[in-house]
Amino acid sequence: MADTALYDIVRSAFPDKWEFIRIKKVKLDPSGNRWKVTYTAPKPMELDGERLADSFEQTLEFLDEVSVEREHPDRLEDACTLEALRSAVAERLEGKLSEAVQSAVWEREGEALTVYADLPQPKPAERAVRAAVEAVTGFNVVVKIKKPKAGEQDGNTILLGGRPVNGEAAPIEGLNEESGTVVVEGDVIKAELRPTKRTRNGEALAVFTFNLTDYTGTIPVFRFDSETSCRELADAISPGMKLRVRGQCEQRLRQKMGGGPPVAELSLRVQEIMQVPKKLREDTAEVKRIELHLHTQMSSMDSVLPLDAAIKTAKRWGHKTLAITDHGVVQAFPAAVEAGKKAGVKIILGMEAY
Repeated sequence: MADTALYDIVRSAFPDKWEFIRIKKVKLDPSGNRWKVTYTAPKPMELDGERLADSFEQTLEFLDEVSVEREHPDRLEDACTLEALRSAVAERLEGKLSEAVQSAVWEREGEALTVYADLPQPKPAERAVRAAVEAVTGFNVVVKIKKPKAGEQDGNTILLGGRPVNGEAAPIEGLNEESGTVVVEGDVIKAELRPTKRTRNGEALAVFTFNLTDYTGTIPVFRFDSETSCRELADAISPGMKLRVRGQCEQRLRQKMGGGPPVAELSLRVQEIMQVPKKLREDTAEVKRIELHLHTQMSSMDSVLPLDAAIKTAKRWGHKTLAITDHGVVQAFPAAVEAGKKAGVKIILGMEAY
């Protein structure tokens, strides 16, 4: 049975607590249609196991009997998602603290939580959040409340214009010179600072250009300003960053490579820029799989994946085990075992032989 179907049953039994319940294993009794379901839930959470068993029996009518066994998670990250924890903690708090905690950016590293919120009295707030986390999960964690960095709004960093870049982002592929002022969002794939021979009030001018793609299309974004201003912006923007930009669509002449007459190119004259967090790929499955086929950089001409990046991703996704199976080589084994120990990820040593 698919994991999603199992959790539909859990949700029907506990609609307000299902995000804190993890199905650990389901054992089938071969002598008959009997299931034994082992699940985990935080120790302080009051749950009626018979209610869960009844939900399974009523949904899966082919079963004669379902028994359930409860265990407690060993680590905070196994108890629930960070989003579920944030909402549950905010519900236990009151007033402005509850609102600040719910809207804040949260980070989790092991048994430590960092909450980025602008609060006048962070120490009492840390104690309140820590108490709420312990009441919800049973884990005594370290909580730090930090102010967002200057220029940050809900995890976004303002780079130009002095205010957040709000509004719906337009697909780049649909832009033209008549689009006017638009908001676009995408990844920087190229950036270039080019001084000019022109001056303004005795100050040298420059052009800073970067290409932005949202994977429906790509558009050059440019700023023509003092060399000092352009250089500051160039120092803050680099390929790989995710930006939200407001600007004016216009045709701009561009010199072709190899010479020849310039050509008109649709570009965006930038007005405001805000860096936004890149949304990392997540494994949202309640029951995590085990990757048994993975190649690293040791697999020549086949993979460019660094070993440490693979193990860090497995940890971030909540995978407890990972197999390394390079093509015909075992050079990654020592580093894999060492990195796995540090990350708390069990490494299965393998090889794709041929």
